[in-house]
Amino acid sequence: MHLGIFIKSFQFLIIYIYKIICYYVIMKVLEKIMKAEKKHETILTIILAAYILFDVPMPSMLSSVVDTLVGKIILIVLSLTMLVSTNPILGVISLIAAYELVRRSNGHRSSDGMLHYMQSELAKKNDFSRFNNFPNTLEEDCVKKMPETKSQYVVPSAEYSPVQADDGQAAPLDYNGVI
Repeated sequence: MHLGIFIKSFQFLIIYIYKIICYYVIMKVLEKIMKAEKKHETILTIILAAYILFDVPMPSMLSSVVDTLVGKIILIVLSLTMLVSTNPILGVISLIAAYELVRRSNGHRSSDGMLHYMQSELAKKNDFSRFNNFPNTLEEDCVKKMPETKSQYVVPSAEYSPVQADDGQAAPLDYNGVI
């Protein structure tokens, strides 16, 4: 019983020390980031992180521009430029923010809206079978009630003999000799 309490206390102590070390490391990293000459990068990092974390609605004008091929290429170029020329953390966050921007603006064009309302093939098949599930038509009933008819005409068996044209001295099919 005393051993269990000792183990739990030891685990608590290890976790507490780990949290202190993490807090110290994070604070040192934040000190480097918060240098006076890089304040604009810090502000931009916070803004992009907020955009990634919170579900900000996209204005339709912006989403229609981003949803084009040219808009996506411009976003990729800008985020790669930020990755190369700024703080690596800001570069990675800008890449993630660009991905989120493209993902959130996807499907806002008028032609893409139709894709959400188009039926699948299985749904179409179910609809067609439901629409075509009706009783026999008048024509089908009349055909079923018609008596069987026999043909009045008797076709005599034809006798013929095949006529073969000149074979031009060709060998017969069953010939096994030298040609």
